[in-house]
Amino acid sequence: MRVLFISLSLLFAFACQPSNYEGNGKTIEKVDPTVFQQVISQGGLLIDVRTPDEYAEGHLEGSTNLDFLEMDFVDHINELDTLKIVMVYCRSGGRSKSAAKILRTAGFSKVYDLEGGIGSWEEAGLATVK
Repeated sequence: MRVLFISLSLLFAFACQPSNYEGNGKTIEKVDPTVFQQVISQGGLLIDVRTPDEYAEGHLEGSTNLDFLEMDFVDHINELDTLKIVMVYCRSGGRSKSAAKILRTAGFSKVYDLEGGIGSWEEAGLATVK
């Protein structure tokens, strides 16, 4: 019984941790909207990788729009300060996952990806701007 309790406790503890994935052998933290909001408050680069039309519909305050689908996306990434924390998001999490891997490859040491994209941010009742 004691072993079962310890096993379940460990399982619960790991399940509550942010999910991570690898980008060029380095970890990228995929976090929920609440944690993402906390990271934003610490400062850094906040990047929206959606199209300009999507960005115009509503985005996170202070974000920069770098369209992941544009040919010069990597060129724009290479112009950024790799010493800063970078937070990335898209509509639902697909493009930001790919962008986060590119950011890690470009040398950023701390990359946070908003799990579920701006949709999860809005579902959490957090504000966007137009």
